[in-house]
Amino acid sequence: MKTTRARMENLYSLNLKSRAKKMCNLELKLSYERIDDASVLSNFFCGIVEMDNFIHKSLQNRIDRNDGLKLFAVISRGDIVAMTALKESTIEVHVPNNGKFSVDTLEIEYLAVVRQLQRNHIGKQIITWIEDTAVLEYPKAKYVSVRAFIDRDIDYSAVPFYEYCGFRVIQKLHPMANNVKMAKKISNQ
Repeated sequence: MKTTRARMENLYSLNLKSRAKKMCNLELKLSYERIDDASVLSNFFCGIVEMDNFIHKSLQNRIDRNDGLKLFAVISRGDIVAMTALKESTIEVHVPNNGKFSVDTLEIEYLAVVRQLQRNHIGKQIITWIEDTAVLEYPKAKYVSVRAFIDRDIDYSAVPFYEYCGFRVIQKLHPMANNVKMAKKISNQ
């Protein structure tokens, strides 16, 4: 007998699979809705167990901290196809012969696309929206930054995706870390 999570994921999967075939290879029209209640994502599964567990068990606590995290549901044709969470932050930049200094960033705290629609350029569209959002709503931000998730147990890394989107590694990976700090300079003009 399947677990409740697996049954929910399969029901959601069946609904999206029929739509996914129609959506593949098309640039989807996405809308972004700010949400404060993570339960809206109760049927959302990206397929990375650690991330799915966080979304369903801990994300609301993270939102309730009131530390500036802004959560967005990414919607296409009435379905939540992705989620992202953003927060103003700073990163330390090292400049040869000039030392290091801090710069303002818009940090991607979380970004996940529903499993059935991954590899359809949705993540790239979201990154473009985040960059546009940084320019319009966070004029002090000079970079978009992220801690790209790595799960060695399942041989998963988000680093290649962020590199594809123009991000560069700015902090070397510690052997025990589950993320790599990356950043991309944005144009505010």
